[in-house]
Amino acid sequence: MIMDKENYTIGEVCNILGAPKPFVRKLINHGAVTGVKRQRNHYRILNPEQLELVRTLYFLNRSGMTIRELKQYARLEQSGKIAECKAILETRRRQQWEQIKDLQENIDVIERKIELWEQVPKA
Repeated sequence: MIMDKENYTIGEVCNILGAPKPFVRKLINHGAVTGVKRQRNHYRILNPEQLELVRTLYFLNRSGMTIRELKQYARLEQSGKIAECKAILETRRRQQWEQIKDLQENIDVIERKIELWEQVPKA
C-alpha cells in the first residue's frame, strides 16, 4: 500500500507502520534501504517505494528474519529478482504457519487444563 505523500521522515514511517525508530534507522544504516535522502534539517526522508520496502522488511523481521536476511531480501527485491523473493516469502509463510500450528497446540493444552481445573469443586 503506497501512501499519498511524496516523502516521509523516519518518524512518519514509524507512525504509519508502528515500527520502532531504531529498527528503521538500522535498515538504512546497514544498507537494506538505500537511496535515502536528507532534508536541510538533516532528517532522513523516504519516498513511497522505500516506505513500502520498510513495511515489508518490518513484517519479515517480526516473522523472525535477521537484519542480514532482510538486507539480502531487500537487495533481491530492489534488483527485480522476483523468483528469489517469492521463494523467500514462501519459506517465511510456511514457517509462520508452522508457528501458528504450534501455538494452537499450546492453547489447546492450556484450554484443557483450565477445563479440568473448573471441574474441581471449590473449597
